[in-house]
This record gives sequence, C-alpha cells and structure tokens, in this order.
Amino acid sequence: MVASTSAVSKPSSCVAAQYADGRSTARYRQRAVAYLDGVAAQVAALKAKRSMWQLQTRQLSANVTLIKVLGGGWDVAPLAASNPIN
Repeated sequence: MVASTSAVSKPSSCVAAQYADGRSTARYRQRAVAYLDGVAAQVAALKAKRSMWQLQTRQLSANVTLIKVLGGGWDVAPLAASNPIN
C-alpha cells in the first residue's frame, strides 16, 4: 500500500524550529536579544523546512517508483474516453 502524503505531518524538528523562530522574533521586538540571534533562528527554521521538503520529495518519488515497478502507470486515454464533457 502506498502512503498518503496527507498523512505525513511536520517532523518535530521543523515544529521546534518554527517555535524557536517565533520566540526569537518576539524577543527581538522586545529588544531582549540581538538581531543576529533572530536571524540564526530563522536559518534553523528554514533548514528544518528544507529537510522536510526533501524528505517528502523522496517519499513521493519512492511511491511513484513502487507503482511503476508493480506494473501501474498513468494513461490519460481511459480518462478522456469516460469524460462526458469532451
């Protein structure tokens, strides 16, 4: 069975990085931390998001490969023939 991408949630590292980014932004606005601390938190959040996107891309590629290996594929002809609009 192929895993659904809608069932994939954000990894905890991504959620934690976003939380840290939000906290550091709030602290910067309150003048409690330096600007570079906020930038460092933003960089960490972006890296976590990028890792998540790369993982999801690999998962989708693996799903497509599995479908192809099992003999599945995508053919538009049956869909076009059954479409009453055309």
